[in-house]
Amino acid sequence: MQLKIVSIFLFGISLLNLSAQNTAIIAGLKGNAAAENQQYQTAIQLFSTALQSYPAHSKLLYGRAKAYTAIGKLAEAEADYQQINKQAPNASSDFNKRVMQSEKLLNNQNFAEAIEMLQKLVNYAPSNSLAHYQLSKAYLQGSNYTLAAKSLEQACKLSNNSQYHIALVALYGNMKQPKKAYKTADKYLAHNPFEQGMYIIASKVAYNYSNFKVMYTYTSVLIKALPHNKDIQYQTALMCFGTKDYWASLKQCNKLITSEPLNVNYRQLRGKTLLATRNWRRAETDFAMLLDADPRNSEAFLNKGKARLQQQKLEGACTDWKLAKRYGNPEAIGLLEKHCKQIN
Repeated sequence: MQLKIVSIFLFGISLLNLSAQNTAIIAGLKGNAAAENQQYQTAIQLFSTALQSYPAHSKLLYGRAKAYTAIGKLAEAEADYQQINKQAPNASSDFNKRVMQSEKLLNNQNFAEAIEMLQKLVNYAPSNSLAHYQLSKAYLQGSNYTLAAKSLEQACKLSNNSQYHIALVALYGNMKQPKKAYKTADKYLAHNPFEQGMYIIASKVAYNYSNFKVMYTYTSVLIKALPHNKDIQYQTALMCFGTKDYWASLKQCNKLITSEPLNVNYRQLRGKTLLATRNWRRAETDFAMLLDADPRNSEAFLNKGKARLQQQKLEGACTDWKLAKRYGNPEAIGLLEKHCKQIN
């Protein structure tokens, strides 16, 4: 079933029937990309298309207003900004400045002092989402994940700020609560389907728990809208590797490395894919190049040793595994015990 999902994803995705809503989501995401590339007329058209299905959506209006401003259509920009201002809640800038003073304490790792200060601010203004968010950061840096989650949940109840909601999804993933992470992501995307970062973080959580069916639901939206985006291509390659569709993973990795030959993550994934396809020599080369850029990468030493072993380069493999062990890779201990007892 997983292989079938990936096959559909890679080769038949253009054949899927898109609803008007999905078309609008894709238009909004493409509009963001067009604006970033300074293609303002295209961005305006795409945002306007998305607004037909999501009228008065603040992210779309803001994106279109900025594009209007860039091409000198100030009256149209002002009209969009006025719509946004009608939706914006009033906030105390002075209070928020006080909240952000806690950032200095966190940067200096004064967690206890930051927590004490922020707890007082939260008690004084319990409806201030920024105070709850900063308190969650203080708890998180102090490794109290339970209290961090509670504060972050409160911040999300009070605000639609994508930064808060993305952070909560990531935190649930780290707390080994993937179902909560997916539920939070789905709830947010139901009302904010143009937030690229949410699709990506939810996809990463799904990958970490080997839930490739869920990963597909997030990644498929982005690949339709932004097929040339490197982060999305990388997520696709990860998904294909996870479902053992190695040739599809290799194809994506080759594209990525062509554009960024020194990227450590791309090299690591392609090297692992080459190992899985028994291409030992090319795998060894990829891990060696990765180590040129990141000479303490224990996983690269481990996998380079595996590639060397398959080429009867036992002495070199043992050298790699010793370095992998030195840099903290526990799997190297077993490989040294199994293969390297006779080598001094």
